[in-house]
Amino acid sequence: MKNFFGFIDYAKNNISIANKDIDKKTHYHQYEKYNIYLSYTKDKHSKSLDNKDILLLFNGIISNRHFLLSELDISNKSLPNIELLYKAYLLWGEKLINHLEGEFTLIIFDKKNEYLILNKDKIGILPLSYYSSKELIVFGSRISDFKNAPNFTPTISIDSVANYLQFGSVIQPNSILKDCYKVKSGTSTNFDLRQKEQFNTTHWRLESEYKNEKLFSDEA
Repeated sequence: MKNFFGFIDYAKNNISIANKDIDKKTHYHQYEKYNIYLSYTKDKHSKSLDNKDILLLFNGIISNRHFLLSELDISNKSLPNIELLYKAYLLWGEKLINHLEGEFTLIIFDKKNEYLILNKDKIGILPLSYYSSKELIVFGSRISDFKNAPNFTPTISIDSVANYLQFGSVIQPNSILKDCYKVKSGTSTNFDLRQKEQFNTTHWRLESEYKNEKLFSDEA
């Protein structure tokens, strides 16, 4: 998404949803242990799907679309990408990321199982960052939006500033803000919201290109 922002608030603060405007869609729901808030804009490369079981947010391009249609045995060649991803998730679960090629970020909120999954493609050009503590999870495409989350105080990371001055950029997974991290390229950052657990899953490493069978791009 050009502008995507969300948070999980275990303190269940009363918040005023001040970001509603005609260019944004919002999702807000109160669960037993937490509140979830999402706000996002859409463009031709950004799509969403929201039903009773799942919320999918996709930004980018899928380059092996025909391969996925074949793997999923889907005859409707005009099926929108977001619905294609939904069917892929129903079949493969969080491992769907292993079957995707392209340039994208993919956010999955599994409402039924109360899982939040933040995905990046292999190269990881599109931004996606997060902050996580015992009481709050914040995530989004622009780290500058994190200040809008309840009880979050942005603090500049001195180490990241030094990193930037030395290398001209802040090397992943670090960000310019203390305790805020970029989702690493080729990695999924997963949150079990019921158990308040976080773990990362690496679905691609550079060295794997020399060992594994390649997925062919439709554009090749």
